[in-house]
Amino acid sequence: MTKPITYPRPPVELPLDSWLYETGARQDCGVCRALVEEVRGALDRGDQGAAFAASQEVRNRPVHDRHAVDVPR
Repeated sequence: MTKPITYPRPPVELPLDSWLYETGARQDCGVCRALVEEVRGALDRGDQGAAFAASQEVRNRPVHDRHAVDVPR
């Protein structure tokens, strides 16, 4: 018979799909550029949640049409 684990383990962090970080930001928009930099910084830190939140904020901006700016990883 096996002995069950009775102590907590560290959380499992699963990677998010890369399309979730696509922003569709405009190159000529200062707010979009700042948010894209926020996405890059979060990815550099390994903070996937913050990167997703910043990407989502750019995608939800109703201010202008989308001309995508890639977020290099």
